[in-house]
Amino acid sequence: LTEGNDGDEARQNASPTNMGVVEFPSKEKCRVLHVGCGNSQLAEHMLHGGFTNIVNVDYSEVVIKKMQEKYDENFADLQSCIERENLLRNSLGLESRDDNNLNASKSVTPKMTFEVADITEGMHSYPDESFDLIICKKTLDVILCGAGSVANARSMMTECFRLLNKDHGVMMIFSSAKPEDRAVFFENDAWSGVENIKLPNKEDGLQFRKGKKNSGYVYILHKQSWRTQVGV
Repeated sequence: LTEGNDGDEARQNASPTNMGVVEFPSKEKCRVLHVGCGNSQLAEHMLHGGFTNIVNVDYSEVVIKKMQEKYDENFADLQSCIERENLLRNSLGLESRDDNNLNASKSVTPKMTFEVADITEGMHSYPDESFDLIICKKTLDVILCGAGSVANARSMMTECFRLLNKDHGVMMIFSSAKPEDRAVFFENDAWSGVENIKLPNKEDGLQFRKGKKNSGYVYILHKQSWRTQVGV
């Protein structure tokens, strides 16, 4: 650092790695919270994709009971899913992970749970920074359609902020609403950054699922307290 570069020095010292970079956990180590899961198969797809620690919550006891029954002890051995994926990749000559990561993935027992919880009232059984990634798939939109919508939406956002790791936490919100209609709900908490991504739709000539019209946005919120402290 050159003399007089106080701002740059502060940024370096504030970074947990002293380099201004924080590494996000690998899929095997990432703690995921799926808010308002409903009967979505998203968590199952994430398990097949290599994630190993996923908590799904919904306020509906009926929905959670059905999901617990669906993914009970008779559900296919989740560990074997990862092992079969690795075997397939090896047989095809695909090297998407290094040897250390492959060995680590085989030693981790995948875990997926379903719990009754109302995120707007707080998940008090979980301490601060319990998760690395929070996924909210249209849940914010649903909350904003109910009674006390604005207050409940703010409560949800504040609780999600509390639950995320302070150095690398990420929240992904899938919504049908435009940025100008959602930005207000991202302002109360100290997010270090927000990305707006427009999803492709049929009119764009792109679709995620055949026969379905996709529209909306993904809002990616970052919680990196060390950045907000020094204005990075």
